[in-house]
Amino acid sequence: MLFREKTIKKMLADIIGNKLCPEINQLVDEIKELVGPADAVPKIKKDMQELRLKKDKEIKEMKLNRDLEERDLKHLIKIKEEKLEVEFEKKILKSQHEYKDQEMKLQSEYFVKAMEQLDTARKEMKEVYTEIMKRLPNVNFDITKDIVK
Repeated sequence: MLFREKTIKKMLADIIGNKLCPEINQLVDEIKELVGPADAVPKIKKDMQELRLKKDKEIKEMKLNRDLEERDLKHLIKIKEEKLEVEFEKKILKSQHEYKDQEMKLQSEYFVKAMEQLDTARKEMKEVYTEIMKRLPNVNFDITKDIVK
């Protein structure tokens, strides 16, 4: 609710008394200097309302930007986690592949050694068998159909 200057002076003069009227005039002048003329009040109100709207708009934009940035961060974190997971799986597969390669190498080495041992054992058995055959007497006899009883 706005009052005119005369109305305010009259109300103050009634409340305080006429003796303090010059001081009231000085106070009114100081208030005018601080606030400005009465016709500037609607403009100030309009400016304040525009500032409030601008502030509200900026707050909404800031909240929206914050939400977008938060979503982007979550997305980037998720991508990074997936990338690390894939790298970890690659490392696991690589180590498993290396393990299988080593296992195959050891198995092939063992197979070669086993085959060499079998071959050596076969040769030794053949030598022993031929030696036994040399020591046995050579017996040749004919088997006939006539069996005497």
